Amino acid sequence: MLSGASTLADAAGEILSMLDGAVAVAHNARLEEGFIAQEFARVGISAAPPAV
Repeated sequence: MLSGASTLADAAGEILSMLDGAVAVAHNARLEEGFIAQEFARVGISAAPPAV
């Protein structure tokens, strides 16, 4: 089902653009931020964590 799907490296710029200035709402924001930061780091992007 994922054959041919975009990778994070392909979509990272668009994702970061959408998140810029956005307010994130999550049940366990620190945990989620850790997962997101780890995935960005895996493709060589250092993203500043959101203010929690």
